[in-house]
Amino acid sequence: MAVGNIGEPPVNEIDGRAHNEWFVAELSSYQIATTAELHPRVAVLLNITPDHLGWHKSHKNYALAKIKLFENMVDDDLVVIDVEDAGIHEFDEYIYTPGRRICKVAFDEPEGADAAFVRDGKMIVRLKGVETQLVATSELKISGHHNVINALCAATAALAVGADPEAFAAVWHRSSRSNTAWNPAARSMACATSTIPRQRTPMRSKRP
Repeated sequence: MAVGNIGEPPVNEIDGRAHNEWFVAELSSYQIATTAELHPRVAVLLNITPDHLGWHKSHKNYALAKIKLFENMVDDDLVVIDVEDAGIHEFDEYIYTPGRRICKVAFDEPEGADAAFVRDGKMIVRLKGVETQLVATSELKISGHHNVINALCAATAALAVGADPEAFAAVWHRSSRSNTAWNPAARSMACATSTIPRQRTPMRSKRP
């Protein structure tokens, strides 16, 4: 189920959550900054650029609000990072902390057991050393380098919670009218993870 800025507020859906249902939440920096118990099982950070400074007061405050998304995650959760983004790289010391499992996403293959990249024109996701080959970048209906990164991030998140790789082809072939960085990825991930049989709730929320 899509919640947050692409759906209903997460707290509105907790009580009615179906058994084994996953939430895909797009959350603003405002929302993340004011959380205390937010615990994603998989969290994606696509970029950090100077934004919303009137509310956050400084670029560093804004960046740390986004990075706070990872605060309650534990070693069996997965942080997904676009390592091509210079804005994210500026705050590496707050992201790469001991015990945090990070999947590096880039067009060219990053090192490590957890990575997502393009090899010979095909999108590849490697989790705990096991690679899954997805569709060719030429098959994406939303073109552009940044949308390849979006698709890799979405695929990584979906695979990390048990999505069937065979289901991805139908998702990627759908066109999207959205030009935003996150929405195509979020929609793809929502489609891919909607029926995953797993016990744990991907996000804990507390009613105010």
